[in-house]
Amino acid sequence: MQNTVAYSDLGTATSGVSFFRTLGSSFLTAVFGTIYANTLAPKLSAGVAEVAEPIVGAYADTLQTVFLWTVPVAALGFVVALFLKQVRLRDSARAGSSDMGEGFARPPAGDSQRLLEAAVGRIVGRTEQDTARRVVAASDTRLDIAAAWAVMQVELFTRMVGHGSLTLIAARRRMPPEVLVPVFDRMVEEGCLTRDGTLFSHTEAGVREARVISAAWGDWLRQGLEEDYGRPVDGDLCAAVDTIAKRLLREDLTHGLPVRERESVPSGATATAG
Repeated sequence: MQNTVAYSDLGTATSGVSFFRTLGSSFLTAVFGTIYANTLAPKLSAGVAEVAEPIVGAYADTLQTVFLWTVPVAALGFVVALFLKQVRLRDSARAGSSDMGEGFARPPAGDSQRLLEAAVGRIVGRTEQDTARRVVAASDTRLDIAAAWAVMQVELFTRMVGHGSLTLIAARRRMPPEVLVPVFDRMVEEGCLTRDGTLFSHTEAGVREARVISAAWGDWLRQGLEEDYGRPVDGDLCAAVDTIAKRLLREDLTHGLPVRERESVPSGATATAG
């Protein structure tokens, strides 16, 4: 059931599974218990005055009757199963159903947005460098890979922290800012960025390039999620990506900035990144 619903309906699906399991066990226990009691009463009353053998026989015959009544129920369930639509399991479901543990366990409950964030994090975590080249090449940008990286770094830090600081960008990558100056200055010369000291901002051309590259990354990520986990709502996907980006940015800045530079970062920056 969870494999066939959207992320926003995972809570409902999990509750539905638990509800019908409880309903089935309660209802069928009552039905078969009634059959057992109604069958046992006349047989027991007829043999209670005799020796123990008729009593034992009554129990045996009653249990046999109960099991005979379960045959049509099992047959009906088998027939219904034959008409169920075959749905390809997502990668997470296939991994969990490889043994008798998680595959047969109770469906996990949880916030759908958290599950989506975890899925996005797994996809981002296994992304290789060649993937970035393919995504940028497939987009409608005119920039090469280095220029696209610089523009997207300014986009990321402006959205997450509030400004595109070369110091923060370099600190996150654990390299001297001077190493990155040439590519950022080239973007200024080509009209994609403007510079004010160590702060960079997008021009209209830079906004356009960042938009098309972001759209290409969104399509790639959405395709990966749809293949493995199901198609998410665009708004939920954007929120999940922002959450992952903030978390990674916070961790990188916490461990990448020297103490003095970390203290010089505006207090709102780490709060926003968190």
